Amino acid sequence: MKNIPISFVCNNLRLCVVLFFSLLAANLFTATADPCDHQTTYSGGTTITGNEINDIGNGYNYQLWFQEWDVEEVGSMTFFGGDADCAFKASWNESNDFLARVGYYDETISKSYTDLGVIAAEYNYIKTGTGGECSYIGVHGWAKNPTIEYYIVDDSFSPDGEYMLWNTQKIGSYTADGATYTLYRGERNNAPSIMGDNRFIQLYAMRSSFRTCGHISVSEHFQKWEEIGIIMGKIHDCKILCEVCGGQGSIEYTFATMSWKGKSGHLDNDGETQNDSINTNKNPNATTLSNDMKADTKEYALYQNTPNPVSSGETNISYNLASNGHVTLSLYNTLGVKIMDIVNGQESEGIHTVTINVESLPSGIYLYVLNVDGFTLQNNMIIK
Repeated sequence: MKNIPISFVCNNLRLCVVLFFSLLAANLFTATADPCDHQTTYSGGTTITGNEINDIGNGYNYQLWFQEWDVEEVGSMTFFGGDADCAFKASWNESNDFLARVGYYDETISKSYTDLGVIAAEYNYIKTGTGGECSYIGVHGWAKNPTIEYYIVDDSFSPDGEYMLWNTQKIGSYTADGATYTLYRGERNNAPSIMGDNRFIQLYAMRSSFRTCGHISVSEHFQKWEEIGIIMGKIHDCKILCEVCGGQGSIEYTFATMSWKGKSGHLDNDGETQNDSINTNKNPNATTLSNDMKADTKEYALYQNTPNPVSSGETNISYNLASNGHVTLSLYNTLGVKIMDIVNGQESEGIHTVTINVESLPSGIYLYVLNVDGFTLQNNMIIK
């Protein structure tokens, strides 16, 4: 497991911000175990063979949906629940359109993706057989106002299938999750949707290099789409998906989990969660106040804010000054944009603590920077 370097000394503030978030982007989601290392074969579970959508009971929701041809057995889906999170397996037999997925679901369609904080998916699976003239493996969901069906496609049984990108046009490309994604947009009329048979937009973000395991930064994809010109409204659902348009085959997830604000997935079989495994307290200059705050210290120090992660309300930031000086303590977002000056003024030698209210800030990773007469320290803060 890799540790995120959360506190270091830097004499160039702008360089510090750029360097910190470069390191963070490279390491944040590898701070947990690599999903490609997870190959658990789950047993038991609940098997369904008809169109159905419901809660699993562990905070996630499943759906099986298909259009069948004239065959006796179209297919099935088995989900496992509990600490298996979103893991499922599915098989199909010449179905017209067969879709199996597990993840986030909101029947009220009341939250935007920014309301949901950092949405992420991690997965590992084994696939066999064929998927007809179109198939999509990755993340799938619906949004409302406007009505959008969206796909983040990391793999496919039929990447060159005739109907993979039917009636769409390329509208842009971007980099995320270590690869280039090309975004395609199309429109469907009088087709099945969350609003019944209706007109809606379809989006396909196609990964340049397919893979069978990894991490999908869903929120980052949404942000990139909006930069291209897509309006993402309220999120109805967002789920780990396997969809095929025929063929005979199967998929088995040996690891599948999702997280968003207020919901963390299990990382390991022992129940360690993704968010809990992020290292926020290993650097000796960023330990908890009870361990490191010494009134007679003669060194500059910036301590980890407490509580961290911050779920709501207030958090405390403490720092030690080796001598009197002009102090600025500022908060930055992941784009390096200053959110606020927490402290800006002359302060005396010794330990200081300031309380800030972060209730109005969206979920994510932030950087707070202490500058004392040109001497700089910085640390990260997680807001859920």
